[in-house]
Amino acid sequence: MLRITVLLLYVGAMFLLGNSALKRTTGTPKHRLGTAFVGLGVLLHGYWLYRAIHVDGGLALGATNMSSMLGWLTAWIALFLSRNERMVGLSSLLLSIALVGIATSYLPLGEPVLADVTWQLASHILISITAYSLLGIGALMAVAIALQDARLRNRKPSGWLLMLPSLEEMEQILFSILSMGFVLLTLSLFSGLIFVDNLLAQHLAHKTVLSVMAWLVFATLLVGRWRRGWRGKKAVYMALVGFVFLALAYFGSKLVLETILSSHWSLPGALTGS
Repeated sequence: MLRITVLLLYVGAMFLLGNSALKRTTGTPKHRLGTAFVGLGVLLHGYWLYRAIHVDGGLALGATNMSSMLGWLTAWIALFLSRNERMVGLSSLLLSIALVGIATSYLPLGEPVLADVTWQLASHILISITAYSLLGIGALMAVAIALQDARLRNRKPSGWLLMLPSLEEMEQILFSILSMGFVLLTLSLFSGLIFVDNLLAQHLAHKTVLSVMAWLVFATLLVGRWRRGWRGKKAVYMALVGFVFLALAYFGSKLVLETILSSHWSLPGALTGS
């Protein structure tokens, strides 16, 4: 029941905020109600997520809970942006990630449980999920920018694209988000080395290789932006390629382990969950 309530709040907020952005009626009761829906949804989502992750004195860190956490963090960003009248449309768009995140919690996948989690490991997990969230948002924005650019070139801006900020503002936001995500991804990779003793034995080889590949793609893109002013299609494609590697690193390898191989990543204190 709690998850359904969160889903309904996010859907309602998407409609109210998106409608306000399209009709240029921000700052109205409808806009404020949409923001209130997001805020209440974030609180209830966080409460549900806390109960879902804290299991038997450990942390349930399966693919579904991590996807839900990604959605929850995205909803926080959407809540922050919803207060800015120029970003209301983008806030509505970002809520689609939050919806997917909470909806995936219904998937019947096992949740491995980590027991006796140290603050260092908890910090590594938080940094990693935050990095994935930011880079995931960047990927969604890259798609929106590509569609926005195509419609502008055809002189046919319409539909939900009209509620987004200008193309230049979207690109500036994109690279700001990618920069923050890249810094956190770098910290995640370095902190992860602390908990890896044997990549093969801990089923982390593929995850590590794909994460490093994603890091290289984002590093190349950000350096290209800084040194050569990369933008447009090149920036969009590279942002999407980087996120695909990152998604495969976490969700792809995790789903294969948990659903096909009936195994889990192995970290200190890991227990098998059902």
